[in-house]
Amino acid sequence: MDPIQQLAVRRIELIRALDEIKTQIKETDDELIDRVTHHAEGSHTVHAGNFKITTTASMRRTVDPDAWQEIRDDVPPELHKVIRAKLALDVKLYKQLEQMRPEVFAVLAECVTTKPGSIAVKVSEVEL
Repeated sequence: MDPIQQLAVRRIELIRALDEIKTQIKETDDELIDRVTHHAEGSHTVHAGNFKITTTASMRRTVDPDAWQEIRDDVPPELHKVIRAKLALDVKLYKQLEQMRPEVFAVLAECVTTKPGSIAVKVSEVEL
């Protein structure tokens, strides 16, 4: 087996081991949650021997844009800031602009920060 195949096999073995460990951690966390008092939202800490165990529960809240537009006028304008608009870049269109409209791309580039992301590795077994 060549060195790249050896690394691929090792990576697959480690991923399988990690998946098993993640499952065990999740099961242990579930047991702790069952045994430790926790709030519907926020954190709660208990002490057990020399361990400090903190459970933190969160609520995900989203805004329905259409519903917000319908009720927006019923909310005092000074409280509109409770609903924030989130700016997001359409990366696909932004990349296309570089070729299609370089003059517009140049202007937009002044407000867009680009940083290299991490390099992903995917190894999958194939039958020969």
